[in-house]
Amino acid sequence: MASGEVNAKVIILYDSEGANETSKKEADNLRFFIEKNGGYTCQTDDKIMIAGTEDIKTFHNSINHNDRIIILITDQCVTDKSVNQKDGSLADLSTLVKNMVENHMILLVAYKGNRREDIGFLKTGLLSLTPKTCIDLNKWQGYEKLLKQLKNSPGSKKEGYTYDVFLMHVTEDKKITETIYNVLTEAGLICAADFGDGKCFPFGRPVSESIRRLVRESRTSVLVLTKTAVESPWINLETIHALEESKYRRNQLVFRLLLIDVAEDEVPVLKVGCLERLPHFIAKFNEDGWEKKLLDSLKEPLQDCDVLPVGSLAHGLVYSHFTGWLSFMLPTKLREEITKWDRYEEYKDKTCTNFNMLVPKSCKLSDSLSGKDDNSGIEIKNETNLIISTDHMGKPRDFTISMYRISRGSEFYFFYADMPFVLNCVYELKEKKLAEGVDTNLQCQRFKHTYNTLFNHQEFGRRLNNPLRMLEYDDGQTNRFEVLFEAVKNSVNDPDGEVVANTTVTQPSKSTVAQVVPNLNQIRSKNIMAFTDSRDVGPGATMSENYNWYVFVISKKSLKDTAFCFKITQILEDSVHKNTTKLIPVLHKVDIKMVPDLIRWVTMLCTSDSKFCDHIYQTVIGGPVTMVEKMPCGDVVTGLCWAYLINYMKMALFLRTPSNEGSLDFRGRIKAFLRNNNLLCGCPDKVYILWPSSCMITDAIEIVANKNPPDERIVKLGSLPMVYANTGGQLNRSFTFSVYKHTRPHTKQSTCFIAEYCTPMGCLYQMGTKYGFAGINKEDLSSQGQNFMKAFESFTSLPAVKEQLGDFQKHTQFMFYDDSKKPLIEVIEEQLSQETSLEFAEDCLVLTR
Repeated sequence: MASGEVNAKVIILYDSEGANETSKKEADNLRFFIEKNGGYTCQTDDKIMIAGTEDIKTFHNSINHNDRIIILITDQCVTDKSVNQKDGSLADLSTLVKNMVENHMILLVAYKGNRREDIGFLKTGLLSLTPKTCIDLNKWQGYEKLLKQLKNSPGSKKEGYTYDVFLMHVTEDKKITETIYNVLTEAGLICAADFGDGKCFPFGRPVSESIRRLVRESRTSVLVLTKTAVESPWINLETIHALEESKYRRNQLVFRLLLIDVAEDEVPVLKVGCLERLPHFIAKFNEDGWEKKLLDSLKEPLQDCDVLPVGSLAHGLVYSHFTGWLSFMLPTKLREEITKWDRYEEYKDKTCTNFNMLVPKSCKLSDSLSGKDDNSGIEIKNETNLIISTDHMGKPRDFTISMYRISRGSEFYFFYADMPFVLNCVYELKEKKLAEGVDTNLQCQRFKHTYNTLFNHQEFGRRLNNPLRMLEYDDGQTNRFEVLFEAVKNSVNDPDGEVVANTTVTQPSKSTVAQVVPNLNQIRSKNIMAFTDSRDVGPGATMSENYNWYVFVISKKSLKDTAFCFKITQILEDSVHKNTTKLIPVLHKVDIKMVPDLIRWVTMLCTSDSKFCDHIYQTVIGGPVTMVEKMPCGDVVTGLCWAYLINYMKMALFLRTPSNEGSLDFRGRIKAFLRNNNLLCGCPDKVYILWPSSCMITDAIEIVANKNPPDERIVKLGSLPMVYANTGGQLNRSFTFSVYKHTRPHTKQSTCFIAEYCTPMGCLYQMGTKYGFAGINKEDLSSQGQNFMKAFESFTSLPAVKEQLGDFQKHTQFMFYDDSKKPLIEVIEEQLSQETSLEFAEDCLVLTR
């Protein structure tokens, strides 16, 4: 038996029913060789009686996921009629497919006395869906290769990995990747790659889920890097997943770059962004020995070269923006507020009520969207600012909805748009060199993907008239004026068409059905009910109860038809609520780029693939698939902390008040507050940043602090003078801090202080409670808080941060405490007792305690 593997055995299937002596002799010889040199228990099918139905059932029950199955093909086997007989062992092999796929088992096809092309019957029917490796036993090297394959079978999961190599590539590079795949498998490595056959990327499953799984289950991930691949957003996603996985493997780099037929001077063109820091290997197919060099390069251990020094910013940035702004405005709040605009009734036919999210590739944001583009003649002007007042993280906050007028000539519209201010964090990290190796393109791609995944998990993301419009554009090639004009115009003039483009897929036309339906007979022949029309299906969850799976045929005509939109949106919503996937999209003569984002997150089939019905069958025989309920949170703290410092604390601490209010800095604002409120007590010139370990905000700071003591020691006095900034199209966003007064119970002496709950804490709490799929457990919130505190202390101590942003350490005090053991009043009083200097209303009263 192979070392380290329990109960693993090798089963050799051959034409035992044909009872020819040549096949039996070859099978016995192969069994003897494997037992002697491989250490496995080896059986031939004539020894386990596979002929009858009951024997087949016995054979099924005897298989476990560690077993290896070999089909032995000889000249006599190929020509013998028993191959096609119902009771033949090879014919009955198709009944094992489901078992083998579920257990990641691979067929090893060994052939003797014939050519590889003579065994084409193994590429038909369900056998075509089963991963297999063919081995030529006509040469003595074939036996050694067979032993390597037995030892490397995915069932063995060496070192805990299912695959040796995960080959990441774009569809256009399929032939190149297949060449590499064959070289690696010939050398005994177990490889995974998406060749459109549903083996590694199961149909009907989220694409990102498949990527994460393969990266996690593979010892090494290899990116086949070409000029085409560089432009692919999926490659960016796969890259960052692989780099993040390296962090969890003791900084052992699991990601390699493979460049094909390029010269060294062409490498910089391909290795852009964070790829520049990764090791690479150039494979030149026209050179002898490139195969061995490639194999040797994969064996070299590589240490993590810190290619993600700032972590995966995007995940934290997305949730920061979502919980702090978007979830408040959608699905209905934005439209409700826009309809309150005093000119809405006059211009409602010219007003877009969608949430237009502008995402520039460079992550460089504009303070205001106003301006004029001379080339297109498009002009944008700020029309009005709608103010919404609410409580946020225990203190009052004003939200600004900046309405704009966009025009070209006499044509004009009104709209709201937002450049997510959190992206400013990525841009400043790179431009101000606050951290090394910041790849804005990669972080931008991850931001978009994470936001789409998040929003598609939300109930309002499944409804018709979804108000979110993510407008991605390359600001090096175009500008926001053209992007906004087209988006707003389409929304106002063709709202139904816009809904289709973003949220719906529909029933195909009759001509499409006529072309596709004949193939459904293949599915019906396998005792599966297949319907071409679902008029009997009711709305909502009732519809999803009627069938286990829904197959939607998507054509160009169906993308323009709204008749079937409710059906698909309800199926998707039902899938999310019930944690199952039951939708299989099938593309018919339509480019995948035309498919709505709402359904592009699942792996699709294409009718141009002659085996697409077999793929459908393989998917549906297993029943509805359980979805991955949680998005992997990755390095969420890094993004939250950087965004907190760059996009909030820098503004609130270091901006000055307007010139007509004295242009006061932080200390000046404290003095002005004390003076305006006739306060003689002092106040530390720092902000107490509160973070209870539970991450829970049960009430306002003064209410929580006064719960335990019998007397009221903490009183909220008001807020510091406001400072303002334009942030990604939102004009005059206000920033302030709340001021409190603490009175000692015995001496009645008072001290003012500035405090607030840390806003990222509220974001993490919602991730761990309200949004259960976010990848953070409620039990992990305390450790996330401690990680945030460490990141805060680390980032604020960096010389570049102090020089470019400001001295946060001088003006903040981070206070993490266990709120299950220590009340807030004690935390505040302990900190106040340690203060050595206070600010007073007048400079002459500065006192050292």
